[in-house]
Amino acid sequence: MSDQWREKENSAEVSASGRKRLIWAGLGIAAIFCICAILNLATAEFPFCVSSSWCFSSRESPFLVALFQTLSFVLLIAGLLLGTRWAVAMLVSPRAYLYFALFFSAIGISGTIIWFLTVPDNERLQYIHVPLIGAGLVILGILFLLYFPGGLRRPLRSSDSMEPEEAKK
Repeated sequence: MSDQWREKENSAEVSASGRKRLIWAGLGIAAIFCICAILNLATAEFPFCVSSSWCFSSRESPFLVALFQTLSFVLLIAGLLLGTRWAVAMLVSPRAYLYFALFFSAIGISGTIIWFLTVPDNERLQYIHVPLIGAGLVILGILFLLYFPGGLRRPLRSSDSMEPEEAKK
């Protein structure tokens, strides 16, 4: 009976701390919204465009602009927190070598592809550093894949561990 009672107390404490966090997060979001709205009301009029055909004036609808600003800020913070959490989980993973290899190779290859697609032919030499850095990142990814602890290349056995049987006698 006492174990069940302790479990109920622990779950109540966990849910209470979770509620406190949610309340503080809600208050923080409300504070961000209020600050954005006050700044929109106090500054000169500016257009806030969500897309090329959907724009708001900060003078006519400052609270709608503040809502979009707050939403953007919350998405940015959530992305930073989740990205950091994911990165830490990758670092402590036994397959960290694979994650690093994929990350660096993807950055290098995508940068080089973007360079080929966006830079005009006559200006490519001015930006030749982009594919060179991309090739360096791909090489770095391959090195991570091979030599990072837990990677694909296994360490060679030392000659000390391969003693002949006569030496053992």
